[in-house]
Amino acid sequence: MKRTVTIDLRKLTDAPWQAADKVLFRLREGGFTVTATYPRSLLEVAVDEDGRASVELWCNAESLAEAKYVCTLPSGEAFEFTLPAGDSEISLEVLRALAAIPYTPSSEAAFMALLETHAEAEAAARAAAEAIFTLSVAEDTVLDLGAALRALILIDTTAGDVTVTLQPLAEMAGREIVCKIVAGDNLGIIDANGSETIDGHLVFNLEMRYQRARLMPGPTEWCLV
Repeated sequence: MKRTVTIDLRKLTDAPWQAADKVLFRLREGGFTVTATYPRSLLEVAVDEDGRASVELWCNAESLAEAKYVCTLPSGEAFEFTLPAGDSEISLEVLRALAAIPYTPSSEAAFMALLETHAEAEAAARAAAEAIFTLSVAEDTVLDLGAALRALILIDTTAGDVTVTLQPLAEMAGREIVCKIVAGDNLGIIDANGSETIDGHLVFNLEMRYQRARLMPGPTEWCLV
């Protein structure tokens, strides 16, 4: 079976590695090759501009021996890790931590403790992303949704027109935003951010109380849906 390994590479300065920097995975010990489609023992993975990537590696779920890999980072540093069997994602950071503990029956408790901590952190991150981010605004606001995938923006225009500026499209893949006027009789102005557009327009106006707009990012502009 295969298991997804997520990569988020940072330098000591906390800056990400550059796009196209390669992380190398070499299968050192195990009953399967690195990919299922054709046999090879070396896999190169390029990170994106944020130093992130993901890769599927074989883990020996039905074998007596754990799959062991050697990972070489863009800096040239290398470490060996054992890939535990499982169907959930696991981060390269966790595997580096596991690499410090030789996998033996006596170290199983330490392995499990690290894996459980990782699973709890992953669950908390998913819950934060899936929660609806709700924000009430009564003045001009530039949105920052953090990790949230869905947002509800409640606009109070009692004191005058209110402009809500969206985040750049490049930051908003897979997100959904609903803006609604809940009080007042002035305009709720949704600004697409700079030269970006909403269905061809730089702004979209909510003109009356209880009117709402649901927006999702398209390839080149925001879409009203």
